[in-house]
Amino acid sequence: MTEGTPIGLETEYFHADGSSEWFQLVVQPVPDGLFVLSLDITARKRAEEKIRGQIEELRRWHEVTLGREERIIALKHEVNGLLAAAGLPPRYQGGDA
Repeated sequence: MTEGTPIGLETEYFHADGSSEWFQLVVQPVPDGLFVLSLDITARKRAEEKIRGQIEELRRWHEVTLGREERIIALKHEVNGLLAAAGLPPRYQGGDA
């Protein structure tokens, strides 16, 4: 504060009932003390957390479906290999089978 540089931070305030709120604080030195600006950013923080959860769910879904697709391709190769060993034509055509 002695340098006159404002400080900004985000902090969570906890209530006795277990709920909480988020605030963005900006503290600026002024000749007679400090100027403190407090903004309620609870809605933004909750939206960010919801988005993080949705992104994580999509990431897990992507991994599951990608793994499934890779396994299907491997099974197609295996079926074609077994058919070839039996002297039969391949069942699956193309670059992914």
